[in-house]
Amino acid sequence: MNLKSSSKLAFVIAAASCLVTAAFSGCIASESDKIGVVVTIAPQMEFIERIGGGRVSATLMVPAGASPHTYEPTPKQMAQIAFSSAYFAVGSGIDFELAWLDTILSQNPGMALVDCSNGIELISGGHSHAHHEDEAEASGQEEEGEHGDDGIEGGSEQEDENDENSTGHDPHIWGSPRNAIKMAQNVCEGLKGIDPKNAAYYEENCDAYVRELELLDFYIFSTLGGYENRAFLIYHPSFSYLARDYGLTEMSIESEGKPPSAAEMAHTIENARAHNISFVFVSAQSSTEGAKAVADEIGGEIVEIDPLPRHYIAETARLADALAAEFLG
Repeated sequence: MNLKSSSKLAFVIAAASCLVTAAFSGCIASESDKIGVVVTIAPQMEFIERIGGGRVSATLMVPAGASPHTYEPTPKQMAQIAFSSAYFAVGSGIDFELAWLDTILSQNPGMALVDCSNGIELISGGHSHAHHEDEAEASGQEEEGEHGDDGIEGGSEQEDENDENSTGHDPHIWGSPRNAIKMAQNVCEGLKGIDPKNAAYYEENCDAYVRELELLDFYIFSTLGGYENRAFLIYHPSFSYLARDYGLTEMSIESEGKPPSAAEMAHTIENARAHNISFVFVSAQSSTEGAKAVADEIGGEIVEIDPLPRHYIAETARLADALAAEFLG
């Protein structure tokens, strides 16, 4: 399946982004005057750049193609910490932060720490994974706490397949645009805290970006809302929050962060056939060997996606298009 073609939404949002950039071109600070911040993963780079605009310069810790579950920072990255005003942590218990955040903060004790997961309901081992297909609300603009009570309990088909870390929570909060809205608002609050004199600038940028995320939320809901079959298969379970918020069922090949056993592979193939799965989603951060074996068995195909997209809105819209193609059968 070719995912390189842009969706109509991606085109519209790209055009809007250009207008926003042009509107604020007069607000770009010189490099020496920019506020230095650090983020963990690539989606946060878009959040920072769209909200911080020309006043902020961001350093990315986990580069493209690397896994936040295993990556170790380089000496150059650690040195950059000393010149940063704030660290914007994902905050959901992502492995990189569990392993390195204390060390990173010790390099610059005066650096502010911003938790981008504030206000987001985390999926834990106790979360119900019942498959609810039709209860998503048409409006994607509710507060995240309200989503936790609206009966949408999609997620991994089997609880044991959740990708949990040592905190007992699924860390992939950015996978759902409804969480991304909260993360963007937390970024805005963090920037206002370290640069209060430009608070209005950050708020205006944030409002514009959140409107685009709300459009993305509605696009996903409307694109995926009409399908009876709502299951998809992925090697590494990165989209439990997307599944929860839009009433989908995420099935994974990998089990608890480990390659599947022969019995688990057989079970996955059986489930894939039962759900008429055509695509096996994989990422650059994951092995494709097991995914290819499953695809061959079910007569399906491998579809590469990016669970850590540098261009968050555009790539998430393309993911929605790919899921719609899967559900169409």
